[in-house]
Amino acid sequence: MRLFGATIAALGEAVAHGGNPLELIDEAVGWHRLVAAKAQVDALADLAGEDTLVAATGRYATLRRFSPAFRDAFTFKASGSGSQLVKAIDVIRYANAQNAQPAR
Repeated sequence: MRLFGATIAALGEAVAHGGNPLELIDEAVGWHRLVAAKAQVDALADLAGEDTLVAATGRYATLRRFSPAFRDAFTFKASGSGSQLVKAIDVIRYANAQNAQPAR
């Protein structure tokens, strides 16, 4: 983000003082650094534009595998309307514990 902040500042300088934008970007940031960051920027933009529920659905097996350990690492507390969420987490914990037990 600093790279793009410096790029925007260089463009602002060019507009304000009539300089050559490409020369100022090359001086302030380095054109090669800006071009080299393109793949990372594209990947970040894809991630930011991704629907989190669709992503979670696609990664269900991984989430299912690690969520019990993640959930058990925390003690959840809440008051008011948040207490219903804590109860829901407890229900999920209980259901996972029952599924982890061998059938009798």
